[in-house]
Amino acid sequence: MYRLTPQLLRTSFVGRERDARAIADLFARGDVRIVTLTGPGGVGKTRLAFHVLNRLESALPDGVVIVDLATITIPDLVLPAIAHEFGIMESGAESIMARLVRVIGQRRTLLLVDNFEQVAEAGMVISRLASDCPNVAFLVTSRMPLHIAGEHEYTVSPLETPPVRGNSPNGVMLDGVPTEEYPAVRLFIERAQAAHRAFAPTPEMVRTVGEITALLDGLPLAIELAAARTKLFSLQALLNRLDDRMGLLTGGPRDLPDRLQTMRNAIAWSYDILSPEEKAVFRRVSIFPNSFSLEAAEAVVAGPLAEQERAFVEEYDGSPSDLEPIGNVLGHLESLADKSLLQAVTGLHEDVRFRMLLTIQEFGREQLRAERELLLMRMRLLVHSYEHLANLDELLFGPEQRIWLDRLDLEQGNIRGALQFALEYPREFGVQGVHLASSVWRYWLVRGHVAEGARWLEQALACRDTVEIPVLIEAEAVNRLGNLLLDLGKHEEAERHYRESLALYRSADHRDGVADELNNLGLVQLLQGRIERARSSLEESLALRRDGGDPRALPNTLSNLGDLAIEERNYDRAESLHMEALSIRREIGNLRGMALSCCSLGQVAFFWKEFDRARRWFDEGLEYQTQVDDSYSLAMLMLGLGRLDLATGRPVQAMKRLGRALEVSQRMGSRRMVLSVIDTIATSAVSYGFDRDAIRLFGTTQGVRERENLHHPQRECAATDRVLAMLTQRLGESVVSREHTIGRRQWLNQAVQEAAALIVQIQERLETGEVGTAGVNGVFDPAAATRKARAFGLTRRERQVLALLVRGASDKEIAEALSIAPRTAMTHVSNVLAKLGVNRRTAAASYAIREGLVDPGATREG
Repeated sequence: MYRLTPQLLRTSFVGRERDARAIADLFARGDVRIVTLTGPGGVGKTRLAFHVLNRLESALPDGVVIVDLATITIPDLVLPAIAHEFGIMESGAESIMARLVRVIGQRRTLLLVDNFEQVAEAGMVISRLASDCPNVAFLVTSRMPLHIAGEHEYTVSPLETPPVRGNSPNGVMLDGVPTEEYPAVRLFIERAQAAHRAFAPTPEMVRTVGEITALLDGLPLAIELAAARTKLFSLQALLNRLDDRMGLLTGGPRDLPDRLQTMRNAIAWSYDILSPEEKAVFRRVSIFPNSFSLEAAEAVVAGPLAEQERAFVEEYDGSPSDLEPIGNVLGHLESLADKSLLQAVTGLHEDVRFRMLLTIQEFGREQLRAERELLLMRMRLLVHSYEHLANLDELLFGPEQRIWLDRLDLEQGNIRGALQFALEYPREFGVQGVHLASSVWRYWLVRGHVAEGARWLEQALACRDTVEIPVLIEAEAVNRLGNLLLDLGKHEEAERHYRESLALYRSADHRDGVADELNNLGLVQLLQGRIERARSSLEESLALRRDGGDPRALPNTLSNLGDLAIEERNYDRAESLHMEALSIRREIGNLRGMALSCCSLGQVAFFWKEFDRARRWFDEGLEYQTQVDDSYSLAMLMLGLGRLDLATGRPVQAMKRLGRALEVSQRMGSRRMVLSVIDTIATSAVSYGFDRDAIRLFGTTQGVRERENLHHPQRECAATDRVLAMLTQRLGESVVSREHTIGRRQWLNQAVQEAAALIVQIQERLETGEVGTAGVNGVFDPAAATRKARAFGLTRRERQVLALLVRGASDKEIAEALSIAPRTAMTHVSNVLAKLGVNRRTAAASYAIREGLVDPGATREG
């Protein structure tokens, strides 16, 4: 869960203590769960929200989650953005809202959603979450209220400023408060001293500062912009310029609040004193939703107007002005950062990137519209992104995988902005949009943005109704959409896209493409258990790839055939195929592929019971995984190591590994992986007395596989069947059938939560040394059971009642079995529930088995 860090709070917090306390008190009331901080841009809503979270964090056992919507302008992306911060991805038949509610429904956490005004239509997302998640509180920042039930609007006012009139010679105002104690004045002085170390205001200068802050209406951002000017202008010069500017505001738009007019004109004042080239750079870089590099800025803002660009702008926005080329872009960016109109931020490997505050960015966009450059800059952003990332898939294969993944983390918002522009103008830019969305697919896969990636690709490919896409670009995009759908567990849709892509590649006589689709079809067929079809597809793919095909793609087919051999328990062939795949991946430097190959080879060694060799393979895979930070290979390796630890008597370490595998695979949305991890946890749980929990988990995984047509690997299936047979012998067929049915009816997310809780319970049992007491490994210890019953305060009769509860007996059946009145039986049941600290009969039964209070063999129903 997200925790606040000192970096998030390392910002000025002047004059807001009362606000922070008032907002915290609102949440403390208990009946307030949605608070929206409203106010104009630059008033300090986000900064205040962070400090409110700092006050509340200690009272939130499940922590704080922060969702920044600054780069999201499409309401439909709000819910996926929130879900992603909780580690939840869209997959399978269950909606992302349902998954989110199931995961966080009972958590006591606070969700900060920042910059909501640009997606105001999504307010019902907050309303639904608040309704379905009773313990989650919501702190929203927006320039307008959400207008939803239960919302408490808290208006963030500007900082208090001294009155312009009534200054006394000694700097004390008419109300008796010294000028320097006003929050707005304190902020100005602090920021001026940060910009100019020699700034040491005299009493006269403090009075001037008071007048400046009053004319700026106490808006923090405007104050900070003005304070940055102290390096160039005296305070009196600043005051004179602001005074003149304020005189021009009287004719401003009446439908805007005065303070918003002041804010805009405070930025306009900073803009007006820029040189013509600085103005051009400033307004043009406002097109970047995210931070941007010098290279991107030069590509988008510096060049003259090309004829193709002129034709496009003339068609949609009238005649554009000529653009003079701009030199020394870096110098202009540094100057803008020095004037607080840009922020320089550290990128990768200490590279400098730049970003623009949202409010300033909006002003820049206004200037773009006024100069008729907005459409042109959006076009250039798309073209730059398309050209810059055209060969991205190749880069994500080689040794620079990690560098490019980290770089794309910084470019997400810019890519979204480029793709949105392509969707709006499909006739002119549909092809570039498809190519860009297709190029980024592997990043979306590795970073877990699978549902969003699939959505962009689907929308981009819709332009086929408007414009003809080159066959190979279309085939590649359709294939990659299939890849994302496959990871989401939508196997039938993935197969349909693979077959469509195969037909396109065959029409173009593209051998590598045909080989790729045959490989992908073989993978789908393998995952669905259609072994012979999978073998046919994969072997045909392999033949094409060995006959002069792309060597980088060959390991994929070799690995899939290796997995097929594992399915058939032909471990010699499996090892040979995976070793060949690893060798090729090493040659080309594919770190992610090397990690996956090592994992597969570790599995083969594990199945041979060569545990030392298996561990060496898994450890080597982890070294490669760490270098690329790939989620899928991490989950695979943690699962493999967890199974190995269980087999070699390291249960504590195994639980940690399995917990990590469950967390990562759940965050990715990889349902196949989640199912395998849960089955492993369930199998291990039986060794520690959690029989009924294990049965329910097995029921859930079997039900999900049947509903979604997911193949259960033969070896894993046989292991599960053996465990269930043993439990049937121990508990009786009716008990196993009932628990298994309960498990089949629950959603996978419920099983994930139960499995995670089970890991904690097993760890506690291991740490306290309770393993081997009542209920463990099916051996019941009556003496231990009696000691525990006394600790709970259970009488002999109540223990008899508890044993009948475990069998699922009703009050009437308990009364008949014990020859007591039904009302007396009901009283005993209530006492048992109270002493065990549970509120349901089924919970009491489950607890009794886990804690060894009841002999499982004696509860068998005949």
